[in-house]
Amino acid sequence: MVAVVAPVLVLAAVVVAVLLASHRPSRLSVDVEGDCLVVRIGGWDAVFALCRTLRLPLASIEGVAVAPRHLVPQTGLRLPGTSIPGILRAGSYGRGRDRDFWLVRRASQVLVIELVPGAAYRRVVLELPDPRADALRLRPAAGAYTGTFGPRQPG
Repeated sequence: MVAVVAPVLVLAAVVVAVLLASHRPSRLSVDVEGDCLVVRIGGWDAVFALCRTLRLPLASIEGVAVAPRHLVPQTGLRLPGTSIPGILRAGSYGRGRDRDFWLVRRASQVLVIELVPGAAYRRVVLELPDPRADALRLRPAAGAYTGTFGPRQPG
């Protein structure tokens, strides 16, 4: 009996933690440090994304943009990370050339960091309190992305 109850209690605790954390501000910062854009992830967000820090070389960034969340394709299997539809999308998704990193809760507008082919990710999508202000702050170093958010073209 205990062998059955313990996993159920653990699952219930995780669900409660996710629901509570989804209503708190994200513990996330994005800064330029030397020749890298550094994304630091704290608190429960690091647990959900299974990642604490992303270091993206500025040379691998096509640019940053702010976009409505629904216009950014949500493709690929989650490996590793956490996904609860409508509540949380955190971690790495997809594989190979179509690998994305997401850390978004319920935001309607997100910061999108679009990367060049061959980089660790195709794009990084983040929920920030003011994505427009962050995009303006990052653009002098990372550039502005003006393309569309479709899959990469072969070649």
